[in-house]
Amino acid sequence: MGIVMRRGPEARCPLVAAVTDHHGKGVSTTLHRDTSLAEYAITGPATERASLSRVPPERLYGYAVPAH
Repeated sequence: MGIVMRRGPEARCPLVAAVTDHHGKGVSTTLHRDTSLAEYAITGPATERASLSRVPPERLYGYAVPAH
């Protein structure tokens, strides 16, 4: 699961900060993911069942790189 950080090359392919692994477990380091790549493609929206504990803002501050 990830948090959209900025637009990607296309509207349907944003750049995200991954906050869980592929099993849904929280990760200790926020990872940058380009969803235009097949291995990081968006598979659907988060559901109400998806449990995501609070993400500390400091994990995301400075993470979004301004578009050039």
